[in-house]
Amino acid sequence: MIEIDCGREFIALDDNQSQKKAITFAVDLLNHRLKKAGYRADANTLIGHSPNKALAKCILERNKGGRLNPVYYGIERIAELCSGDVSHLLLVYRRMFEAANVEKDTMIIIAHKIQHDCIRQVSRELLEALKSYLPYGKDMYNIVIEFGKLVRNILERGKFQPGDVPSQCPRIEIEQTTGGVIEMLGANQQKLALESLRRTVFVDMGPGLSRHGNITTLRWNLRRIFLPAFGAALAKNDAVKQKTDWFKFFITNPKEACDMVWESWPKQQEDLGPQLFQEDSEE
Repeated sequence: MIEIDCGREFIALDDNQSQKKAITFAVDLLNHRLKKAGYRADANTLIGHSPNKALAKCILERNKGGRLNPVYYGIERIAELCSGDVSHLLLVYRRMFEAANVEKDTMIIIAHKIQHDCIRQVSRELLEALKSYLPYGKDMYNIVIEFGKLVRNILERGKFQPGDVPSQCPRIEIEQTTGGVIEMLGANQQKLALESLRRTVFVDMGPGLSRHGNITTLRWNLRRIFLPAFGAALAKNDAVKQKTDWFKFFITNPKEACDMVWESWPKQQEDLGPQLFQEDSEE
């Protein structure tokens, strides 16, 4: 028997520039269901493609009214949502079909706004569902809320990377200088951390190699289905890199720990203070 972490494998496709495999899976998943149910259309006909422009840049563009344009749509971006959670992909498809009244003979694309709204709604619902998980649901919910705010703030107000690329960091990397990070946590912290992995609130990407020497790093990636709730991008080109003491603080005091990261994060303008996350107005 070989244990396969589907979440890790799906996110690694993005890390290894193999996104086409995830897209093929998302398309085949829907097409097989449509064919079995006797629908005339396929994924390309009903969902269509995402724009070629990077999602992070699309998020930062506003229309004339200052609102967020529809950005979460198209088969490529739906495929990016997957962290091994096939049931959530099917839930997104179902919500879109219901909202657009798709029937067996429908042969037109689901409106981009409907796709966008359905993805964000599913994301919010799954985030809220964390509260019901026992025994650490509320703790895990608070961790995701605060880390999600941080990811969005860095995207929107953090300093761009070379090439005018927005920073996208849904990952935490902790140097393991003296053994594993989880083993160094207190008893209750360990239970909460392990439950966060068991419930796939975060996906453990396996140990990486630190840039500061021949030591390994703990690498946790936020489950991507949560990111649209914050209006954040789905890809990763940076990470929150901290020490074990910060991670201990983060597990039990996520707001203060994320505020510490934001205060030291390079900003687009030095006079930008901590920016509290505010829900995008899309009405």
